[in-house]
Amino acid sequence: MKRMIIGAAAVGAVFFAAGAVFASNPVKECVPKGPNLAFLSPNAKGECPKVVKSGYTLEELGAEGKEGKQGSTGPQGPTGPSGASHGYSATSANVSIPEGKNLVAKAVVSVKVPAGDYMVWASGNLRAHEGAVTCSLAGAPEVLYTFEEARLPYALNAAVSLNAPGEIALACKDEVPGKEAPEAVTNEITALKVDELN
Repeated sequence: MKRMIIGAAAVGAVFFAAGAVFASNPVKECVPKGPNLAFLSPNAKGECPKVVKSGYTLEELGAEGKEGKQGSTGPQGPTGPSGASHGYSATSANVSIPEGKNLVAKAVVSVKVPAGDYMVWASGNLRAHEGAVTCSLAGAPEVLYTFEEARLPYALNAAVSLNAPGEIALACKDEVPGKEAPEAVTNEITALKVDELN
């Protein structure tokens, strides 16, 4: 049993020594330029045989290879979405709102825009001593504002898609007539063009 242990240790020492020699003395081989060909050992002069048609190059095994050539530039990818691209805004001062039921709503502030998809905001103040007013932004459902004070702020938003250039408007009408016609004052509308609406 002792002899076997000593023998194994000796074999390990031999392999370790061989590895050290290989690391300090790299092996050179003749590498074929063509496929499916065997490696060859160089001759006594350290050269590769020249009689083989495919050709061989002398390479050092384990050495770092040469840096390859840079590849060609790939095709340009498709253009991505631009995100919010353009904003449009408009204002108006004092706009009288028609009195009486069943009247057509009157635009109190509007902005002209090209075809496209938009996020729209409108804000301002409604002024009257009594009664009620409904307002709609870009044809969205009407919002009722009942006057409890002389000045009533409003703020509406909507998503709008236009197939052709057009006008986006905030329209209001008097639903419950009072002693005087209501007004829309300090009105502002903003339309922000976007790539798409979901």
